[in-house]
Amino acid sequence: MIKLSITIQKITILISLCQWSESRHLIQKTLAKIVELDQLKVYLPELKKLSAWIHINHSEYEEAENDLIEGVRIAEQFNEQVTLADIYIHLGNCYFYQKELKKAYENYKISERIQLKLLKTKKNNQRILFIYSSVLNNLGRVLLEERMDYINALKYYKKSSKVCSKINRFGKNRGVIFLNISKIMIKQKQYTSAKTYLNRALKIFNGIQDPLWKAEALLTFSDLNLSINRIDDAITYLNQSLQINNKINYTKGLLSGYKKLGILFLLKDKNLTAKKYLSKAINIAEELRDEEELIQITKLMNEIKN
Repeated sequence: MIKLSITIQKITILISLCQWSESRHLIQKTLAKIVELDQLKVYLPELKKLSAWIHINHSEYEEAENDLIEGVRIAEQFNEQVTLADIYIHLGNCYFYQKELKKAYENYKISERIQLKLLKTKKNNQRILFIYSSVLNNLGRVLLEERMDYINALKYYKKSSKVCSKINRFGKNRGVIFLNISKIMIKQKQYTSAKTYLNRALKIFNGIQDPLWKAEALLTFSDLNLSINRIDDAITYLNQSLQINNKINYTKGLLSGYKKLGILFLLKDKNLTAKKYLSKAINIAEELRDEEELIQITKLMNEIKN
């Protein structure tokens, strides 16, 4: 059973490094193994969550939702409360990326309630604290996205950061918190503070070698530079982000990056270059079946003068 636990950890690391094909293969191999060893109770909910994580990163939301609902059913059946709380966060993420923000918020709150109950008797449990910091961070994110509620979003981020300080190896969570706080600072035109938080986030992502979040931090550096009208610097950071997303084949990041790059070249009155990048964004939006992005980018393309 120790070997299975190590395999689960390996899958988690592979996903964080965006090794999608190898992760999928190892999940299928491990699923067969746990059936053979009759260890569904212990490992199946976790594997369903990891499978869904991959689907979410490829905008395969129906498949992700199916995996997570199955994970919830099994975790509830065997009273695996910690795993259940974690799965509800991923279910919230599944809805968040589909812009179903009320559903996302509801699932994050379910996770939060489970964790608060667990922390009454296990207040120093590292895994629970890690999951709790994640859900607080996600609650802040959904409040910011749904209601532009800077005040309460920031409260959740700071509370999440405080929980992280109790975790021996908080790693990525702290970086994501700093990144999200920087986005609020940009919206509030507190650019010096935004840069400070972004640098702290990037340092963490570089330290743990997390390419996906490093790319997101570089994209946010691009947004920061655009906000202060430094378009050439914004393009430089965006190209660095796209280079990483190309390497790890993260299509959601490529869609966002090419769209933003097209807009930046429009601001420089370089319409042909803008069209080139917006065309790439359209192709990816079609691949991901992202109708909302497809409509927005096509409208931008149609407004460009030859």
